[in-house]
Amino acid sequence: MSSQVSENIIKLFVFFFLVYVAKSQTSEPDTLCDINTCPNDERCLRRDGPGNLTFVCECVQTRARDGTMGHNCFKNNDPVHSTFLGCYGKACERGSFSSPNYPQDYETRDKTFMALYIPHAKSIFFDFSSPFCIEEGKDELYVGSGLEIYFGDIDDLDNLPENWYHFDGSGVPSNFTLQGTDTTFVYFSSDKSTVCEGFNITWEAQGKTRCLLPNTLSNFGSTFGRVE
Repeated sequence: MSSQVSENIIKLFVFFFLVYVAKSQTSEPDTLCDINTCPNDERCLRRDGPGNLTFVCECVQTRARDGTMGHNCFKNNDPVHSTFLGCYGKACERGSFSSPNYPQDYETRDKTFMALYIPHAKSIFFDFSSPFCIEEGKDELYVGSGLEIYFGDIDDLDNLPENWYHFDGSGVPSNFTLQGTDTTFVYFSSDKSTVCEGFNITWEAQGKTRCLLPNTLSNFGSTFGRVE
């Protein structure tokens, strides 16, 4: 074999190797579903763990404003939320979110639902900042395990579902951990009258093996979502 032919073969091999490397560096992470089972072709992420469904659909804001929520982005027939926020995937292992305008007064008649899915998380730790103020008995903040909320479940604050928490008043709540879950929701609702500073809460997944840079949500902004 001539040296020219050998040189061309080497160049061809190098070319295809570089193409392979470039494709592998730009491909989606391996947490995507092998087959997209989401009903409206939302981004589909694989999910593991005993007792869990095998996938989570990444609900999008354009559909979520009509009350869409849950692992498969179904339409909730309860009163709709005015704002939907979602963070799905490995980039969501830690972060923070806050009420509108925090630490200034939040807005009246606000209903915000936030969904969080962290692949392979075993539990999720939450911590509140100071100041904290939510009008007691009128406005309300719920944090719980899962990706959906039925408002009938929160009629009786003394009998909330397991792994659900309710917050209001002016004292900074103690930190807490949602055990045995890779998903959580946050629901904030204000009425038409009194407002105050609101809240800022940070989260961090536990049971993970690698660290990521923080993902921050400020004032329930529309930019919150997947940042992978």
